[in-house]
Amino acid sequence: MNCPECDALIVVAEDTRVNEVVECESCQTELEVLSTQPIILAVAPEIEEDWGE
Repeated sequence: MNCPECDALIVVAEDTRVNEVVECESCQTELEVLSTQPIILAVAPEIEEDWGE
């Protein structure tokens, strides 16, 4: 799987779950796992100040 930001190769562990956040080692972008079969990654949303209110 490649990083959607920098196109670097991302190695995802076999036990990775949907909605888990992984980090690209090349560009340090946080990526959310959208699917595990097949692996689909997207840039994780930024945490907003009002989350949880």
